[in-house]
Amino acid sequence: MPRAISQRTSERIIGVDRRSYLSLAREYAAAGGSVLVVGKLRVVEIDPFVAWLARRSQPARPAPAANDETDALSELAADLGVVLEPSRRRAR
Repeated sequence: MPRAISQRTSERIIGVDRRSYLSLAREYAAAGGSVLVVGKLRVVEIDPFVAWLARRSQPARPAPAANDETDALSELAADLGVVLEPSRRRAR
């Protein structure tokens, strides 16, 4: 496995397309990461770059089970700061 990647190899090696890679490389450099500029190429070492990507990404939340819909809705409402009230409509 190569030790460094550029926008030409990023999609094949880590699955990030060129435009996204260039944007991420700018953010990585701004965050203190080492980006080697060779002409138009932006080269980064894979391991520190992928570690940085992992640190900045949000952990995936597990999908709620089908019977947990009410709990998931309550959790979403709490995240958004919304208070849920029972419906005033009569059942048909």
